[in-house]
Amino acid sequence: GADVSTSIEETQAFNPGAVTEQIKEGVQMTRGQVMTYDNRYVRGWFHAYSGGKTTRAKEGLDYREEEPPFTKSVSLPENQFVPDDVKLWTVEYGASELRSLLTTKGLNVGDITELTIVERGESGRVTKILVKGTQGEQEISGPEFRLALDSTKMKSTLVEEFNYADGVLKISGTGYGHGVGLSQWDAYMLAKQGKNPEQIVGTFFKGIKVRKMYD
Repeated sequence: GADVSTSIEETQAFNPGAVTEQIKEGVQMTRGQVMTYDNRYVRGWFHAYSGGKTTRAKEGLDYREEEPPFTKSVSLPENQFVPDDVKLWTVEYGASELRSLLTTKGLNVGDITELTIVERGESGRVTKILVKGTQGEQEISGPEFRLALDSTKMKSTLVEEFNYADGVLKISGTGYGHGVGLSQWDAYMLAKQGKNPEQIVGTFFKGIKVRKMYD
């Protein structure tokens, strides 16, 4: 258990059709257990796949409050269980579609003429993008940009290719989700290696304890 937001911006949407017997078994095994830091419940952020490296809240979520002491960035080994379209993905957006999507986030610079990554965080994730247009220019955070462009298409901010040419933005990257906290596909890999629940969450969170609160 944990203090978890239901927003897809911070976690992942629940799909009851994806609940397998293994998941039910895992839920039963950890029933009544909660994560705490300094005897307080923590925000148990999670995402689908880290792309090989998780990040902290300010980088992955554009978190505006003080960085929580229990977050950390961790590098993970190659994961054979990750689906191909999550491990590597590519998406394209036309100029008019981009303008429409960004306008919904309050960013309107007219017809877009240039898109540039101006900052990346320690994990390599995009943290700031400069958008230039016929009516000015504006910066937007990487996480906000991803949400504006549909986070199920631009699957993460861990991007390798980011190219705007001839009115088309092409983005290629790895991972799925914001990259903060527990990576579900990496947790699955660790479980396959025989790690127990406490060892798994300890991989992704710093200084936390798993406590049994109820049966």
